[in-house]
Amino acid sequence: MHETIGFYTVKDICRILNVCRTTLWRMRRDGVFPDPPEIYGRLLRWPKHQVDEWVLHHWPGPRR
Repeated sequence: MHETIGFYTVKDICRILNVCRTTLWRMRRDGVFPDPPEIYGRLLRWPKHQVDEWVLHHWPGPRR
């Protein structure tokens, strides 16, 4: 897997995981989803490579 340069926002991650902001916050609080590195103070941004790797190994995706 190649490393993607850039960052995801909260909105991006919610779209990728198909969850709302509240669920993403709970996932972070419960240690299920990693906190973003502190880059811009209160502005939340996750490195794309970190999120892509987490999704690949930890997220089951939509259940049918």
